[in-house]
Amino acid sequence: MAPYVLFYVINSLFSWVSRRNFLIKVLAPFFVIYSMLFIGLRYEIGADWYNYLDFYYYYKDAVFGELIAYDFGYALLNYIAGKLELGIAGVNTFCAFVFSYGLVKFALRQHYPWVAISAAISYLLTVVAMGYTRQSVAIGFILWALSEFDKGKKNKVLFLLFLAVILHFSSAVILAIFIFLFLSKKIDFKRVFFVIFIAALFGYYSYRRGQIGLIDYVVSTYLESTIFHSVGAIHRIGINVFVSILYLIFLRHFKKYQDHKIWFLFAILQLILVPFVFRFSTFVDRVSLYFQTIQLVFFSRFLEYFEDKNIKAIVLFLIIAFYFSVLLVWLIYGHFSEYWIPYKSFITQ
Repeated sequence: MAPYVLFYVINSLFSWVSRRNFLIKVLAPFFVIYSMLFIGLRYEIGADWYNYLDFYYYYKDAVFGELIAYDFGYALLNYIAGKLELGIAGVNTFCAFVFSYGLVKFALRQHYPWVAISAAISYLLTVVAMGYTRQSVAIGFILWALSEFDKGKKNKVLFLLFLAVILHFSSAVILAIFIFLFLSKKIDFKRVFFVIFIAALFGYYSYRRGQIGLIDYVVSTYLESTIFHSVGAIHRIGINVFVSILYLIFLRHFKKYQDHKIWFLFAILQLILVPFVFRFSTFVDRVSLYFQTIQLVFFSRFLEYFEDKNIKAIVLFLIIAFYFSVLLVWLIYGHFSEYWIPYKSFITQ
């Protein structure tokens, strides 16, 4: 348990540093490297460790045509790692790099970058990045895309989101949100063609998979299945809901940011999903992982709301203490936290 706690505590010490401080430029590359190694070189960590290991051994020797799968990008990544004899550690390290780099890119767009990073460490990094490898790399690309949105680089944003989708299909929800935002201003036929191309590509994946289609797979696995049930989904989504409500309450403060429409949509969609968590817990839980990014942006920007330094310090302390408690509660009482403790690495094996 100690490595996870120390990782959080050390990083939280820099939560007071603004992005204008030179220290941030020094910390950023160190965080990416350490986080990449901490996540990527983990050994037998996560409830799905052996499932991912089986996935690697299956696709490392697969014929290229067999890579046409629901998560084609992740299958291709395992295929390449197998040909290069990098092992599962190679796959995990690449995914860890994308997640860590995307997180830092996103955090550096906030006024208090390490508030966002500390909030991410408590769950997104510790649990998702180290347990849900496919979805974590998709989240990494989404965070990267979010960091490019207010720069006006729409083509780059769409490309990064496309990479996220081929790594984990559930991220198509986020791609759809961005497409809606882009097309709501004016019709761009190039982007319309891009959307049609993606839809056709997914249709081809579904066709190549044979008897069960992509949509059928999603429905049978996440919506109709009685086997797949996310334990603790209500608690995790509860935090998202709380932050979403706060965001809507302080909406006037956040409207000064160019990307405020994204977070407004994230907040609204998260609230809409709440009634469905009792019937479709796995589906809602997986989609809500993408909406957890609203927590990172809200708290890092919320501090700017307070002009008094003493009040700001108190609020900052409460934020850091809250996410520390989230980490501790999960490590001690989480249903599957036993698969994370003790932390083991390929380096020490």
